[in-house]
Amino acid sequence: MQISVIVDAAYYVDTLYKWSALNTDLIGEYIAVGLTHLIKLTPLKNIHLIGHSLGAHIMGNAGRTFKRLTGGRLVPRITGLDPAKPCFRRDKQALPGLQRGDAQLVDVVHTNIGILAKRGPLGDVDFYPGGAHPIQPGCLTIGCSHTRAVEYLAESAYSGQESHFLGIKCKSWDELRRRDCTAGSTSSMGYVIDTAARGIYYVDVNGWPPFGRNLKGSSVKDPRTRHCYLCQASS
Repeated sequence: MQISVIVDAAYYVDTLYKWSALNTDLIGEYIAVGLTHLIKLTPLKNIHLIGHSLGAHIMGNAGRTFKRLTGGRLVPRITGLDPAKPCFRRDKQALPGLQRGDAQLVDVVHTNIGILAKRGPLGDVDFYPGGAHPIQPGCLTIGCSHTRAVEYLAESAYSGQESHFLGIKCKSWDELRRRDCTAGSTSSMGYVIDTAARGIYYVDVNGWPPFGRNLKGSSVKDPRTRHCYLCQASS
């Protein structure tokens, strides 16, 4: 049996930012309690937590709390979509946020690094669409870039599109910055990934839907000729 649960935390994270950030711990704890009941209905192996921005940190705390409540059991996977930056640092004076070890596999998609979202690697595998740059291809604002992580995941979740986003492993941050990664191994980014992948990955993306550039058999050379969502939004 497949179960999908959507948590609307907007009431608690759409207030003053500092209070919103502080609320991520409490919300995560409540979700963890819910998970201890959910695994009575579906096997733990079916659990995949996904969160965007502050939601990524909520899911990180949910994973840590679930581990504590169940005596060391880990949820299989947490996907963090452009985890929020302000108030989240790895020191005693700040909130820890999403981090490696919160699940058996923590994968992160970074799309607005260093501004609204965290810059450095946080998980077991960290994907950087467009490279080490805070603005995504096709975006003019930081908000567009911050939201783009969600759009990438949504595109990859459709049947037949699981491999649209091909990540190439980078040996170093400098390789990522130069968009010249030579480690050799690859993994798709998004809903389906190589669960053995580890490290940082560069992903080449389009500025317009379809965003994935690893389109098998596609004859579309310029995605703007197929769908211009900015034009539609302004019409």
